[in-house]
Amino acid sequence: MEVAGASIGLMILFAMVGLGVFVFQLWMLIEVLMKEPADINKIVWFLVVFLMPLLGSLIYFLFRRPQRLTEQGG
Repeated sequence: MEVAGASIGLMILFAMVGLGVFVFQLWMLIEVLMKEPADINKIVWFLVVFLMPLLGSLIYFLFRRPQRLTEQGG
């Protein structure tokens, strides 16, 4: 019985982490589409985030987003 409970707990944990990752990726895609200036950078960043979902989202969030926020102020 304890093994079944632990398995269900792990399944719930993985589902929550997966949902969090999905929401983060969706947030970064929306951020790129809505806030990047309309030039080639927007297309490149969209492709990076879309084709490499988690890694691309993290790269955008950690490197490009802070740079864009200081350039454009929001």
